[in-house]
Amino acid sequence: SCPTEPDLVVTCSPDQAVAVWDLRLALDTPVVTLRDTSRPHTGPPLTPGRPLSCVAVNSAGLVAAGTEQVGGESFLLFWDTRAGDSLLGGYWDSHNDDITTLQFHRDKKDILATGSTDGLVNVLDLSQPDEDEALVTSHNTEDSVGRVVWYSWKGDTMQLAIHTHTEEIQLWKTEDVAPHTVLDRGKVCHGIRRTVSDHTYIAGVHSMEEEEGLVVLAGSSCPAGSCLRLARIKNKKIKPMARLGSGGGLVRTTLAVRG
Repeated sequence: SCPTEPDLVVTCSPDQAVAVWDLRLALDTPVVTLRDTSRPHTGPPLTPGRPLSCVAVNSAGLVAAGTEQVGGESFLLFWDTRAGDSLLGGYWDSHNDDITTLQFHRDKKDILATGSTDGLVNVLDLSQPDEDEALVTSHNTEDSVGRVVWYSWKGDTMQLAIHTHTEEIQLWKTEDVAPHTVLDRGKVCHGIRRTVSDHTYIAGVHSMEEEEGLVVLAGSSCPAGSCLRLARIKNKKIKPMARLGSGGGLVRTTLAVRG
């Protein structure tokens, strides 16, 4: 969703377009469509265009979208919604595999964290004049990155929580070269009071608004007793808070509604 316009929702899809939807209007078409008008990629696949895999919007209306790997490359594309629907530009060298997640810093509108299946999480300063100077830090998770989340701890808002595709949570200070906390799937399983880690999955990781830290929604897909539980990360451990239900299917994603 758009940070300053709660009635607007921004989506992206493999059809190479970013769509802006206004929830106040009973429409089945977006109010704005943003497309990639940059040079075509070279190499396989032969199909034109760059399928989009993730999107984020900052408080100034800047839209960033990440692509799947095409032609052996991945791309970050930018549009300024205040200036119309024309492509503003892009970064071509930040990642070399599918870009899976983008997250603007809540208070620093030019700071963007990006994650990819190449295992890297990059912190970029978009106020810089070019891509090389924009790279602030790069963090190698040695895993495939699913999602990144900014959060605050002890007054430091430059903290990153990284959820990987192996159902692991890594916590990083952006100035460090290694995570200070790693919670693998077994630890997540123990934290939500389950016994079989192969059935454990993470549905969402969210920063806490009223106090510092992180909350985690994690569940079990065990056929004999699936469940979803709310927990928080405290003292480098996952602590259970509430059971949100049992039965039903796998929860794919969660949204924190603030206010």
